[in-house]
Amino acid sequence: MSRLSRTLPTAGWIALSLILCLLGGGGVADAQSPTLALAAVPVYPGQSGVPVELTLSHINSVEGIEIGLQTSSALLEIDDVILVGGVLEGLPLELSLVEIAPGGQSATIRWILDSTVPFDLFLPPGQNQLLGTVLCSVDDDLLPGQSLTLDFVDGLGSPPLDNTVYASSIPRDPVTVSGVLSHFSEHQLAFDTAPTFPGAVDHLVDVILNNEVNIQGFSLAITYDPAVMTCTYLGIVDTITELSNAEFVEEIIDVVPGEAILGVLLDVLPPYGQQMIPASGVPLPIAKMHFSIDNSVTGSVFSPIRFTDGIGTPGIENLLVIGGASIFPETVDTFLEITGSASFLRADADRNRRLDLADVVLTLFYVMGICDGCPPITCMAALDANDDGRVDMADGIWTGNYLFSGGPPPPPPFPNFGPDPTPDNLTCDEY
Repeated sequence: MSRLSRTLPTAGWIALSLILCLLGGGGVADAQSPTLALAAVPVYPGQSGVPVELTLSHINSVEGIEIGLQTSSALLEIDDVILVGGVLEGLPLELSLVEIAPGGQSATIRWILDSTVPFDLFLPPGQNQLLGTVLCSVDDDLLPGQSLTLDFVDGLGSPPLDNTVYASSIPRDPVTVSGVLSHFSEHQLAFDTAPTFPGAVDHLVDVILNNEVNIQGFSLAITYDPAVMTCTYLGIVDTITELSNAEFVEEIIDVVPGEAILGVLLDVLPPYGQQMIPASGVPLPIAKMHFSIDNSVTGSVFSPIRFTDGIGTPGIENLLVIGGASIFPETVDTFLEITGSASFLRADADRNRRLDLADVVLTLFYVMGICDGCPPITCMAALDANDDGRVDMADGIWTGNYLFSGGPPPPPPFPNFGPDPTPDNLTCDEY
């Protein structure tokens, strides 16, 4: 996969290479060496869209950066690299190129700000400057206590690329700090969602909780970009919280645009039955959000959704109530990908983001019209398992053959989410 903003003119690239060779030769490692670092992030098995921040610390002006990244295991995949919120966002970069290898186990990044003397465009000296965010996915087979790393590796790509920071016109070998993605060891709040598209209505974002003990209540304080999307719902319907018979639920949406707050207490009324969200040891939705996406969004946009302590009046924190005490969990933000068309997983009829027997049954029930209680079909394109432009018995049979008889897999978008590469008349209003 490749992300290309603007191609550096060949003459400019040659000139930059000659200048750097004359001034510094190969990469230089000394007391002025910059530092490239990736963040440490708690994760749960099957989590997608995990943001791993990439930062730069340096004492010289920086005109260019080249990075090679590699995962420590097939359990970890690199999905994308984005500039949202970083020091490079919005700059007229001469080259912005991210190439992700098939399978997502490695990636190369080239960011060139200015290749021409006197280097008018550069990053001034600074510490822990956010360059961008690496979005990753973690496999379902991640084990409790297991950690995965995202490492800086030289010699990746073709032609081979070494980790280099071009600082004050000299190519320097940076000190590097690997990213660590560890199976959650304590309580954690995270988001779970799928890509959406401009004009989408009530797009689902789950708020996920990993809890190792019973929970008596919680509060959520969440922010998002109101210029891009509007929160239409924040509540507990169809979650473990609803099943636990919560007695107090209060939501506050958009009193300040872009802010949403939810407070929940399980047992506040007599007779006190000690209702709690039980310790599960697995990630489960405790709340759900729905967003409508502005029609004016163009191109591919990554819009942040964050757990933001202190919003509201008085300020609300993201916290859990455990044993009558307030406990602050780990939080992991997300970036909602908004593309030009709906993204989905082909053959995933029940929209749970994986294929199993339920998808076969739901497809066949829909075709035969024998399931009044089945969930509504909001993405007909996903039911078209064989991609022939219609939904019929053949789609359920295709999915069943793939799952249980070694048949061919569904055509793209599969096994990864994405827009339909062969558009037809089947719609996908919500996924």
